[in-house]
Amino acid sequence: MQLKTCWLGLALLPLSVSLWASDSQPLEVAVNPLVVAKAVEIGKNLRSLPKAEVKAVITQDILSPSGQMIQAMGKSTMIIDGHNKLYVKINSDNLNREYFYNGQQLTQYSPTLHYYTTVDVASNTSDMLNQVKNVYALNIPLKSLFDIGKDQAALDKLTLAEYVGVSKINGQLCDHLVFAQAESVWQLWTSRSKPSLPCKVLITDSSQPNRPTLSETYTWNLQPKLNNSEFTFKAKSGDMAIPFKKSAE
Repeated sequence: MQLKTCWLGLALLPLSVSLWASDSQPLEVAVNPLVVAKAVEIGKNLRSLPKAEVKAVITQDILSPSGQMIQAMGKSTMIIDGHNKLYVKINSDNLNREYFYNGQQLTQYSPTLHYYTTVDVASNTSDMLNQVKNVYALNIPLKSLFDIGKDQAALDKLTLAEYVGVSKINGQLCDHLVFAQAESVWQLWTSRSKPSLPCKVLITDSSQPNRPTLSETYTWNLQPKLNNSEFTFKAKSGDMAIPFKKSAE
């Protein structure tokens, strides 16, 4: 299926496809190196932010108990302070959690069940996110933002990297890029502001027959008012500590 260069009724604006073409490769090349370079730039911008608050509107395809693919909706907030403080909150149809990271410990809290669990973790955000994924099989919401353009091995496996066109998201112009690998398709909308940041991400799991998708649309605040206390969990009356089981247990 040919991807359109007109989305949400917007005509293709001054940044044309030709500006994303490499001098050494034709337009029809599957993996456009300038599109790949843009993803790498976006990832570097994200990982270099001194502080930020990002809010996301989320839709995700999940299986119901009957096996029917349904759409769950939710919202999440991530607050970043340097490279070793993080707070994440997600409130969705199928998950309500808060995550507190202060550079030494990570706490996962369920406000619905009043359960929490705290573990010692790595002293920087990127290593912590990978550690809890590998050891505890925990994927913290919005983690994918830290991974954009970071893994050279993953970039080498791309079968498609293409510039699609221009969209308007949350009132701003965003360039629409699409990337494909063997088992997934990523659509990435990037802002034209400086620094350029994601406006939206849409991930399709093409390894599954029903091709479930995850969509996140972002709103950024690069000058949030921060308080160090918000990165450390404080149990309230009725909260109960439970062990954090490793994925191998």
